Amino acid sequence: HAAGVSERLRVIGHVPDMTTAYAAADVIAAPSIEPEAFGRVPVEAQAMGKPVIATNIGAPRETVRSGETGFLVPPSDARALGEAIVSALSLDPRAKGQMAAAQLAQVRQRYSLEAMCAATLKVYEQVLRA
Repeated sequence: HAAGVSERLRVIGHVPDMTTAYAAADVIAAPSIEPEAFGRVPVEAQAMGKPVIATNIGAPRETVRSGETGFLVPPSDARALGEAIVSALSLDPRAKGQMAAAQLAQVRQRYSLEAMCAATLKVYEQVLRA
């Protein structure tokens, strides 16, 4: 209920059109309590330039740089999650723009078609040399 967040917070279930959902959101929270091999939601949110809050377990530790490309919080820590949501909602337009630019640069560097093809080719080359 801090900072009027409860009036602005919507928890949604399955959404078939994620592009529209991300576009409509001010902040994306992905508070997993179990590690994920690759957390798609934080990376998708970053690709859309949205502040993302993720838990500091599994893949988000590699894809979210807290304070730069999103916010990381401990798993199962509702207070930290709430504080991060307030922080994300409180970002001024300049800070939001800087975060969005850092997010997009990271997504392009790591997950563009070219980057993914190069990484896959590298694995194949390593297997062939083994």
